[in-house]
Amino acid sequence: MLKRFMPKSLYGRVALIVILPIFLMQSVITYVFFDRHWDTVTANQSANVAGQIALLTRLYEDAATPEDKRRVEAIALEDLDISTRFERDDKIPERNKLSPFNLYNATLDRQLEEELDRPFWFDTKSWPFYVEIRVQTKDGALVFLPFRDRVFATTGPVFLLWLIGTSLLLGAIAIVFLRNQVRSILRLAAAAEAFGRGRDMPEFKPSGATEVRRAGRAFIAMRERIKRHID
Repeated sequence: MLKRFMPKSLYGRVALIVILPIFLMQSVITYVFFDRHWDTVTANQSANVAGQIALLTRLYEDAATPEDKRRVEAIALEDLDISTRFERDDKIPERNKLSPFNLYNATLDRQLEEELDRPFWFDTKSWPFYVEIRVQTKDGALVFLPFRDRVFATTGPVFLLWLIGTSLLLGAIAIVFLRNQVRSILRLAAAAEAFGRGRDMPEFKPSGATEVRRAGRAFIAMRERIKRHID
């Protein structure tokens, strides 16, 4: 059944021989990297940030005076690099604002769900360097702005670009070298076809790999023997 879908030309089959292993290698490496390494690293980072936000929320609610609340905000900024502010009488939106290019929105949502015992909302679309997380309290909403690279592993796209770029470069180099070898085989096939139709190709010279040169020299010797036999 596969023969109907396979390329018939030599160029097509050679390209398939080169491209198919590269595609399979990319697929395996991408699956292992995303499913194992990147997913695990992102889950750990999101869990750490979610735990810090849960702790800051409890500290802020337990603070009795405005000075204590400002002290919690200063601790969050200085020690945890999380910008924090309180918006009184504010209600969090109903739906999260998710970036379609972020593959791990569900991971952050799951970690926040495990750490927080109150409604929350997060935005991974509006800020290029931050993730906005809002936690609903009795008097309003706490707004947290942790750095994006602390919430998600941001090296994944760079890894994919390097993987795809190097694969394309190596594939192009391989096709260039294989094209020279295929060209010599096609020239030999054209010379044999022309001789079979009664035409000669005196300009044909063996070229390419050693095996192709041997086949070319054998064809030339066979052609000369047939000519002598005809004469």
